[in-house]
Amino acid sequence: MADSVVSFLLENLSQLLIQESKLLGGLEDQVRSLQNELSLINAFLKNTEGKRHDNELVKEVVSQIRDVAYDAEDVIDTYIMAVTKHRRKGKLGKLIPSADRAIAFHEVAKKIESIKIINKEINDNRGNRSLIAFGGVVGLESPLDQLCDSNKLVRVVDLSYMDICCLIPNRIENLILLRYLSIPSGNLHVIPDSICNLCNLETLDMRSSTLKSKCLPKGIWKLQKLRHLYLDGPTSLPKAGNKAGLPNLQVLTGIAMNQDTDCFFVKTKFPNLRKLGLYPSRGEESELLSSFLPWRHLQTLKIYKSCQLSSQILSQSTLTKMTLVAADLSPEITSALGRLTSLRILKLQGRQHASRSHTEIALNCDGSSFHQLEVFKMANVHVIQWTMGTGAMPSLQRLIIQHCEVHIPLPDELWRLTTVRDVEVIYPSRNVARMLQQLQMRDGCKLQVYPPLDQLRK
Repeated sequence: MADSVVSFLLENLSQLLIQESKLLGGLEDQVRSLQNELSLINAFLKNTEGKRHDNELVKEVVSQIRDVAYDAEDVIDTYIMAVTKHRRKGKLGKLIPSADRAIAFHEVAKKIESIKIINKEINDNRGNRSLIAFGGVVGLESPLDQLCDSNKLVRVVDLSYMDICCLIPNRIENLILLRYLSIPSGNLHVIPDSICNLCNLETLDMRSSTLKSKCLPKGIWKLQKLRHLYLDGPTSLPKAGNKAGLPNLQVLTGIAMNQDTDCFFVKTKFPNLRKLGLYPSRGEESELLSSFLPWRHLQTLKIYKSCQLSSQILSQSTLTKMTLVAADLSPEITSALGRLTSLRILKLQGRQHASRSHTEIALNCDGSSFHQLEVFKMANVHVIQWTMGTGAMPSLQRLIIQHCEVHIPLPDELWRLTTVRDVEVIYPSRNVARMLQQLQMRDGCKLQVYPPLDQLRK
């Protein structure tokens, strides 16, 4: 099934360009060009439907398309709001000056151009300059050893689905054109400094690795083209000089929260960071980023375990997607989440260990809560309270409830929302199953339960 969020977003973006082309007066040719590009991107998404679960690289491309498309949509929305504001002031028939109009639309074109580049890169890497391997390889303990000698021009290496430990040889620096590297390295003592000499590297994915030394090498700051860095956390960043930084880094996950990390954000070492995944330092509860500055650029944030999230920090953010895993879900935090004006996707996940009780959560949504929220998922939590005022969650389209305990009635206001199209309930508790059996779904809203309710009655 195609990524519904991506497809929905691109379709909306295309419709927006069509409907508002008159507001873009004098830029019709550029509008048509962007529409054509969006059509090609949609074709790419449909063509990769069956490959995403098996191909980490394709999943990464789809994720990048989603991020850039959100940016493009925001730029267009800002432009249209500016036009509307001019008209409301009585300047009927007068649009934004042509120079300003061209500048605004140029920002949209730049975002779509970013998607074109991503799409082109995946197509360019289909040939013999890519190595994507699955399963074990007989007699070959580390494919990277052979690769460093036999194919020095390789650009994409994805070994994440191999059943072997892929040690990183020092000679990996010979792969001078390498842009994408995804490897499972088992228990590594350290990441070798040689990996930091891959001057063209844009994506480094080591989520399947367990590092005994939980710190990246000092040379990581040399990877100036690095855009995506995925780690199994908590991993610390090395100390850096005043001028060091990763200006092109957009995705950073698996990072330990400590004083050095906080300092990096204060000094804006990652000025273009859009997606961030944070862990507490081992055995510690971490205050989450005292600096407000980087939060203005972040779109996606994932917080693991006992990182302490400040409602004051949340008030400074423009996040569109947020995931909390076994983190603080106090009423103060959930209330602060409801005030995030740009939040579209929210996932709240409690503890997954069967021996522990579910994380308790109380949701008190007033009429101004979660105004832009489209997707809401709860997993492994115990909902002890859920109230909704009139006007709460007016944009909600999809609700997922997985392995949750709910001993209170779900609010009637939730089922009155005309925007909700899809409700998924996975492994419901007995109490939740009883509530679902009595629920009358309105037309246009689909309820999916697994296992099916008729099996749960047996």
